[in-house]
Amino acid sequence: MAISNWNLFDMWGALFAVNLCVLMGIIVAFWMTVGLITTLWVLLAYSPISLFFFNRGLMAGKASC
Repeated sequence: MAISNWNLFDMWGALFAVNLCVLMGIIVAFWMTVGLITTLWVLLAYSPISLFFFNRGLMAGKASC
C-alpha cells in the first residue's frame, strides 16, 4: 500500500506553501504598482519570517526531502 503525498503534508508544509505565495505576491505587486524602494523595504522586513518558514517547512517531521 503506497503512501500518498497528501499524507505527508502537514502544517509546516502548508505554511511553506503560503510563504512562497506571499513572496510571489510581493514580486507581482512590485511588477504592477509598488516602487523599487518600497518593495526592497518590504522584502527586508519579511526575510526573517520567510527564512523561518523555509527552514521549518523543509525540516518538518514527516517531510522526506
